[in-house]
Formats: sequence, structure tokens, C-alpha cells
Amino acid sequence: MELTSTRTVPAPVETVWAALNDPVVLTGCIAGCEAILPDGENAYRISLAARVGPVAAKFSGRLELSDLDPPR
Repeated sequence: MELTSTRTVPAPVETVWAALNDPVVLTGCIAGCEAILPDGENAYRISLAARVGPVAAKFSGRLELSDLDPPR
């Protein structure tokens, strides 16, 4: 999956970078996210639940960060 977009956040770059790399902050920001747990260096296990009308599903996956250029 590839997600692309641009947003301007009225905060210092270092503060935004720290929030985007904090599993606790991200868990609270992603709808349906149940957990983001460390799974190695720059990697995480993610679980989330989604509901559309009467249909509910749970998803899990692994997220790996690459080509990091902090704080960009």
C-alpha cells in the first residue's frame, strides 16, 4: 500500500517527527487501531478493527520504516 498526501502542521519539525514515530500517539490517531507494537528496529506489528454497517473485520500486519531521513 502506498499513501501519499501533504499536510502542514503548525508545530516544530522535531515535535512532529517525534509524534509520527510514537506508537502511543499513532494508536490514538488511527481510527480503529487497537495496537502498534515494536517488532524489531524501525518495525511494528499493527492490529486494527474496521466496521462498515453490519460487517466487522479485524486486520493485522507489519509496518517497516525505511529510507529514514530524520526529521524529514
